[in-house]
Amino acid sequence: MKTLLLIISILLSITVFASDIQAEQLGPINTSINERDTKSTVSAGIWGATLKPGLYYDYFISKPVQLEIGIAPLGFDMGATLGIKYHYYITDNFTTFAAFNISYFSDFFGVAQIGLRYEMDCGVTASLNIGAMSKYRSELERIDSGTIAGLQIGYSF
Repeated sequence: MKTLLLIISILLSITVFASDIQAEQLGPINTSINERDTKSTVSAGIWGATLKPGLYYDYFISKPVQLEIGIAPLGFDMGATLGIKYHYYITDNFTTFAAFNISYFSDFFGVAQIGLRYEMDCGVTASLNIGAMSKYRSELERIDSGTIAGLQIGYSF
């Protein structure tokens, strides 16, 4: 858990520091991803907030805020997630984001994560994220926590 907190704090400080440098030296942040009117993304994910491979649909409800719905239909137990992402550092093809999801996979749990998203000019996207999860296990009456990582490959339209 200490390692995860260290990684998250380093990534957050790098992105905050990088955004300050860009604002001071390079002028305003380029928002070309938003200029392309990307509103929706459909993607397939490996692991991630559903805790197993799944399908995701992301929709920008405003320029930096994205709503995410995911479902993992594989196996006997179905996983599902509902979350929100805030894209806080945007360049030509890269964005960094912070996300929070409420997910279900045999019990409800919360996932807080940070990530990096790359979007090609043709609309193909790739997202990599890492975060922490906390799950209340009703049968044991205790809270479990751990780390989580995910990878999503998709298409924006």
